[in-house]
Amino acid sequence: MNNTNNKQLLTVDLNKKQRELYIKQNNYILDHNLELLEATKQQTILLGNTITFATTNIRGIGFKDNLKSRQIYDTFKYYKIDFVGLTETLHNNKVSFRHKNDEFYESYWTNATEKCTGVGLLVNKYWAKYIQRINNKWDRYLTVDLFLSGKVKLKVIVIYAPSNIQHLEEIKEFNKDILNILDCSKKEKFSVLIMGDFNADPDKLNDLLLDNKNPSIKYQLISSLKNRNFHKSFRQCHTDD
Repeated sequence: MNNTNNKQLLTVDLNKKQRELYIKQNNYILDHNLELLEATKQQTILLGNTITFATTNIRGIGFKDNLKSRQIYDTFKYYKIDFVGLTETLHNNKVSFRHKNDEFYESYWTNATEKCTGVGLLVNKYWAKYIQRINNKWDRYLTVDLFLSGKVKLKVIVIYAPSNIQHLEEIKEFNKDILNILDCSKKEKFSVLIMGDFNADPDKLNDLLLDNKNPSIKYQLISSLKNRNFHKSFRQCHTDD
């Protein structure tokens, strides 16, 4: 979700010949069919000045070997995604060394945890040089602040929201932290993009409200984002699910 209309957030693709060659050479790649955009939008990305964002729940980065993390890195490199939010990483302290010398991405990770949490962010090195502040001390979210040319300030937030309504206090504390970050960002005149696994669907929230039903607490964060004029960028950029 984002609260600025200055950038159009889209995925990226190469031409068909390049794509077929890459897949042939890298047959372990995660997904060979991520293209959801019409051709004109793909060309806008390839030829235009566009920053690209993506997020995925990876359900563990993998510890026994580097194959899974290599798949993740190579997949998003292929699509030339500038910012990649990774959730439910289940990573340990060694993860920051695994791809330390990667030629395309700088990586940032939350504090290592043994629980079913963990968040990471891959940033294209071109944009990473603009990062001035990093907040990664919690296990369910991290933020990076970029100071760009033209006095543009961008805050990128990656979250993995708690979903077990039996852990009510954890959800309340998480929501409070995120909303506090957003409100402080507004005062500091940041444009904000928040992505990740919300463990709640904005469309289902709308259905509940239309049916005059009371949403559970897991929808509280999404409801608060809408009240703060955040928009679901996926719907703006894609016509298909």
